[in-house]
Amino acid sequence: MEEDMALWQRRATTLVVHHRSVLLPDHLKNWKAGNVAKLTQERHRQGPMPAPIPASAAVPSAVQLANAAQRLLQRLAEAGQPTIPCTRLALTSCDFGDLVSKKSIAEFFTPKQARPHGKSE
Repeated sequence: MEEDMALWQRRATTLVVHHRSVLLPDHLKNWKAGNVAKLTQERHRQGPMPAPIPASAAVPSAVQLANAAQRLLQRLAEAGQPTIPCTRLALTSCDFGDLVSKKSIAEFFTPKQARPHGKSE
């Protein structure tokens, strides 16, 4: 996540948990028919990306991400969708927003000083 911030000047605002359960009872029939997408049930839940603690950190810690993912899995269970056994669990981030500039608002209203001709920053 830090590398993404440095390269693209953006920060993820949404965390997504992808969960895949065990094979469905009719998986063999679907597999033979080439319907591999219908072999298991896949569920997804999303929520806000946790804020980094301490606030001076660039990205949330691994513990913060794990806790947020656990809360999202709990939402699956509360919705009556079994979370165990699990054959695949993945975390992704999405909905990226631009990083906030650390410039003072006063700088936007200050006229730029004239630069000598032929020189650029």
